[in-house]
Formats: sequence, structure tokens, C-alpha cells
Amino acid sequence: AQTLRAQGDQTALDALRATIDLDTSKPQGWEGWHYRGSFFAALRDWEQADAAFTKAAVRESDPDQTRYLYYLALVRLARNDEAGYREACSALVKRAAQSTESTSPYMAVWACVLGPDALGDPNKVVAMVERAGEGNSLEPQYLGTLGAALYRAGRFDEARKQFEGAIEATLSGSSDPRVATYGQLFLAMIHQRLGQPDAARQWLNLAVQAIDNPGLLAQQGRPESWHSLLPLQLLRQEAELLLADTKRDSNNAHPMEE
Repeated sequence: AQTLRAQGDQTALDALRATIDLDTSKPQGWEGWHYRGSFFAALRDWEQADAAFTKAAVRESDPDQTRYLYYLALVRLARNDEAGYREACSALVKRAAQSTESTSPYMAVWACVLGPDALGDPNKVVAMVERAGEGNSLEPQYLGTLGAALYRAGRFDEARKQFEGAIEATLSGSSDPRVATYGQLFLAMIHQRLGQPDAARQWLNLAVQAIDNPGLLAQQGRPESWHSLLPLQLLRQEAELLLADTKRDSNNAHPMEE
């Protein structure tokens, strides 16, 4: 859908939607609801995507329910539906605890750090990350996820150290380059909250450069999917708003003399 939209091929988009609509009419068509949700998410129609992923996620017998709940949390963040985001995160954490899939705990905690106040007690998320990362404490993905959880808990100095380690490990190895970009976005917010706006702007500029050049983030020549790009876009928006709001507050506190 992303490719067809970029090409302006409305006929093909309509045909794809008709196929997806047919699939969701089947009695056990939760996969069809997943495809429908992804279709509308790729078009940034968050309301329709929310409705579809909500349908997909109610099937507790579906082994992919954790993934659907993760997508639902992303979409609700994009809709600025704070209550809905928290609801999706709570359901995701509960489902991940019951899942035997090794990726489920990471998916749950990552959803919980993409926005503020996901579970009420941010230190609960920190503990979840630490449990999920046992034995992988030097992996860039773990360092970055722990850093994000610490940031949401207001533990900025601890978070900064984790992100610096994650970025160093990513740039010196073969890890997903998005780990470094996530770290740059969070470091921008951390430095801003620590009263270091120049450093904050430098980190944000590095992240924006990568996000605006998808080729820097794409793996193995594959185009980025909506659910890979959306977390970066959401965190970029959060960082830009934080830096802009803080600058505005500073200007109001020290108005220029006439």
C-alpha cells in the first residue's frame, strides 16, 4: 500500500482494498483484519487501522495476537489516544506474559516505552526490561530499550549511559541501524531535560538526518514497513515538541527588552 500510494496508483489501491475486504468476511478472518489494519496504517488512516487491529487482537487463540496488540498500541499513539494506548499496552503486557514466543516480552516493553505513562508505574517497565534482557545485557537492542524505560521513569543520567553504550555498540557492529537513531532521539530529549539544549539539538539533528534518508535505515535493500517507521516518527515528533516547548518557555521567561 505504501508503494502504491507513492506511485499514485489509486486503481491498484482500490483492488487491494477489495481483496482485503473479502478476506475479512470469512468466519475465521482475523488475518484479514490484520491485513486491513496494515493497509490503512500504511495510508496513515489511523482510525480505520485502529478498528481493524482491534478486531484482529480479540482472537486470543491466534499466536500473532501479541503482534496485533503491538500494532494497536502504535496506531493509538499516532491517533493521540492516550487512554487507548495505555489500554493496548496493558493488554499486550498481559498477553506477552502468557506467550511462549521469545520476542513477545521485548515487543511488550518496547510498546510501553514509545509513549509516556504506559502502565502507570514507569519503574515497572524498567523491571520488565531487565527481566527480558537477562543474559543479553551487552546487546545494543537491550541497552536501548532499557535506556528508553529509564527515560520514561525520569532517571535521565542512567538512561543517557545506556543509550551511549547502545549507539557505540551499534556503530561498531552489525546491529540494526535504527537502534542508533532511537538512541539519538532519546538523547535529544534527555539532554533537553537536563538543561543542555545545544547537545539536545545536535542529537536531534543526527536522528532527523537518518529518518529523512530511509536508505540509511533500510536493511538488506528492503523498504521500511509502516510499523518500522512509525515509532521513529512518533519519537521524532515528541523530541521536536519538547525542544520547541522548552525554547518557547525560556523565551517567555526572559523577554527581550524593548
